[in-house]
Amino acid sequence: MNETNADTPDFSAISANELRQYARQSFDAGAINQDTFATISEPLPMRTIDPSGNILDLSDVTDATSFNFRDYYKDQLQIAISIGDPETVARLDSVVSFLDV
Repeated sequence: MNETNADTPDFSAISANELRQYARQSFDAGAINQDTFATISEPLPMRTIDPSGNILDLSDVTDATSFNFRDYYKDQLQIAISIGDPETVARLDSVVSFLDV
């Protein structure tokens, strides 16, 4: 079942490298804007927090590691909404919309 070229990838289990490649293709095709592509292309932080305030260690996630980017960006969007950062909310909302296809 290796049809990733024709189908939308599973964003709950995808490597950073695969996500960037898919985002690049989507950007080149005009499906996402530059801010969305840039956000997806940024490396993950070494640590982050979840919406409950728990610290998550992401240091073992590499470009080749399968990771749940869909939930990660949804959590970051929820945090940005609770903080009240409209610029970050808009950017992350665009990313989440792209990953929720």
